Amino acid sequence: MISILRGHFGGNIMSTNKIANIISIDGELQNEVFQGDRVNITRNASMQAYRNLKNRENVIEINKDKQFIKFYIDATDTLANENLSAMEYKICMKMLRYIQFESGMIANPANGKHLTKERIMLIVNNEDNQVTLRTIERGLETLTDKKIFAKTRVGNEIKYYINPFIFMKGQRINKTLYSMFQNSKWDKL
Repeated sequence: MISILRGHFGGNIMSTNKIANIISIDGELQNEVFQGDRVNITRNASMQAYRNLKNRENVIEINKDKQFIKFYIDATDTLANENLSAMEYKICMKMLRYIQFESGMIANPANGKHLTKERIMLIVNNEDNQVTLRTIERGLETLTDKKIFAKTRVGNEIKYYINPFIFMKGQRINKTLYSMFQNSKWDKL
């Protein structure tokens, strides 16, 4: 399929100078192309792929009722090259399920209360209890230093946030979260 758009494109007013003819397989004139036209050629393979996408018989919907997070493709290589330890990756991955919509805060999904370092340690440990609080603190410090996480302190409370330029839940973030990470290398990806 060939579509031709005529009119004012790229600052040039439509010209009457014909530059090409579109001829069918039978040799008949199908259309003319003039200077200033935009020509879009859609290949048969592309049209067939599109029809297959629209054909629900070829599509299986999975995890329809499950929550998900976004992990931005542009951040994958950069994150992989951060030289994080296995424990730092584990902390990061374990905390993804606790990202709050819009605020990006790491919090209990049932009540919205921020997770303390002690609670993070319990989540990371699962049943083996091999990880110490100091190991968690060092991991959180590294993740914060690398701007993968951010932390705020109000009085004695420390709250952690996940960088929305790497991972996020939902479609919008609040301005406070944006300002935490806007000047990091992650927002330039």
